Amino acid sequence: MLLNKDAINLTYRKLAEATDTALGNIKNIIEGLREAGFVIPLDEKILLLKNKKALLERWIAGYRETLKPALHLGTFRYLHPEQIGNMKAIEGQNQETVWGGEPAAEEMTKYLHPQIYTLYTTVPKMDIMIKAKLAPDENGNVDIYQKFWKDEIKNKYAPPLLVYADLVITDDPRNLETAELIYEKYLKNEFE
Repeated sequence: MLLNKDAINLTYRKLAEATDTALGNIKNIIEGLREAGFVIPLDEKILLLKNKKALLERWIAGYRETLKPALHLGTFRYLHPEQIGNMKAIEGQNQETVWGGEPAAEEMTKYLHPQIYTLYTTVPKMDIMIKAKLAPDENGNVDIYQKFWKDEIKNKYAPPLLVYADLVITDDPRNLETAELIYEKYLKNEFE
């Protein structure tokens, strides 16, 4: 709903399909949003999200604590150091793999040089490891996560909202500065 302001007015069934959430949970989510003051009815059938900036901050906290750790498929390193940051090695996976966090921010802002490479994918982990020549390494600088959204991918990076969240949750000053650039360019009009 943060990505698509009209989603709040989809049927519960369509919302469940779009978010891969059990149909029975959708009613609870909408009611929870109402009780928390994030949803107001315009009439009997039309709802409106309000306080979206506060809702975004709340979502980022939940993303940091619950969702992102549950999506983590592993931490890796490049087998060949000269391949670090080789975005071409990973792109072209039928748009099922996209950059998040720092590499996406670099593409979006041309401001940040990535230190940690974040990927979101629906491709089996082993396929990504082979194509990008990655080896498991808990001290590596490549983190792979399960792609959890269903929107059509238009770029080689995750939606700006997710890139922003990825940067914010690092608490790294250089990432926070870049997150502000992304917020100003891609999100501000939607959330303020």
